[in-house]
Amino acid sequence: MNIEKKPTLHANAKIKYLARWSESASIGVIKKIKNTTSALSANGYQAEHKIIEKGGVIGHLLLPLAILTSRADLLIIRSTAFSMLLCSLPMLIQRLRGAKIVIDVPTPLVSVLEEIQSSKKTNLKKILLCSLIKLNYPLALYPAHRIIQYSEESERFSIGLKNKMVLGANGIDVSSIELKGCKKDKTPLSITLIGVAALEEWHGYDRVIQGLSNYYEKRKSVTEQQANVYFIIVGSGGAELRLKSMVNKLNLSQYVSFKGTLHGPSLNNIFNQVDIGISSLGVHRKGLRIASDLKSREYLSRGVPIVIAADDPDIPDAIDFVYRSTADDSAIDIRNLIEWYESYEKNGGTAESIRAFAAQNVDYKGKVKIFVSDL
Repeated sequence: MNIEKKPTLHANAKIKYLARWSESASIGVIKKIKNTTSALSANGYQAEHKIIEKGGVIGHLLLPLAILTSRADLLIIRSTAFSMLLCSLPMLIQRLRGAKIVIDVPTPLVSVLEEIQSSKKTNLKKILLCSLIKLNYPLALYPAHRIIQYSEESERFSIGLKNKMVLGANGIDVSSIELKGCKKDKTPLSITLIGVAALEEWHGYDRVIQGLSNYYEKRKSVTEQQANVYFIIVGSGGAELRLKSMVNKLNLSQYVSFKGTLHGPSLNNIFNQVDIGISSLGVHRKGLRIASDLKSREYLSRGVPIVIAADDPDIPDAIDFVYRSTADDSAIDIRNLIEWYESYEKNGGTAESIRAFAAQNVDYKGKVKIFVSDL
């Protein structure tokens, strides 16, 4: 799916990124859009974004209207699951006008169907939503010059589109993220994990909680002193109540804490207390094998070693600050995780070296070339 990247848009071309999204749904998506246009501007283009936060039917109508009235040389459009077909005619009109069209597909449609089917929605609503997706796609994507995917799409939604699809990976503005400071009161017998997410089942934090339960249960029969492992969960979402219930049921309240949604200095202070970042460990629940998790990129930008489960296009197999878990529902082996982390520290791993990797491999300034190259 990858293509050779040769810049062809003229210097100073006008680029507009259009999306329908509410900041209350996920601030991470807003950051991604803003960072994308900022990085495109840094690459010499006149890039701006327009985020339509209006909900309901009006919101679905405002996106095609924004496409139709734009006068950009390149339009980047974040796909919507249920109303993208409304954008098809405006996109075709823009093509006739000479504009280039790139559609940013944040999650493979086959995974969106999986999410709907596993949700707590009524059966009638599930049928309606799945029908809307199947009605919209792949037809709604045909007007595009390029379609950016972040994981493998199903054959059903790739019909007639494979030559337009490019497998990309998420980026992040490394310079905007604060490098973690040295952990205060650090002892060899204390390791702190962190998970930052709009808590959903596919983040897989239940795997860590179950792993902690197994670890502490086995530790009861061990005579030598072993490390205390703590898990800080930052964020709120649909899986929050289940995770809290799980923690209470397993008597882990002294080891697992929920901090709610944090930003700015409050979040920075939390990161100064942690050792390891937990990325999404349950994307297999959405049928994904490949994922470029924004959480992973934030952790790396802060200089924090990470735990991942899915394959990541930007992360080589053999890299010392990445712990690879199996991509299933099994509990995380905390004893094995401790041994890996102790080995990483013993070999001189530093926050600065992790951040240097992030700047080289996951920064937006390089990532955004996929939107403009060879168009």
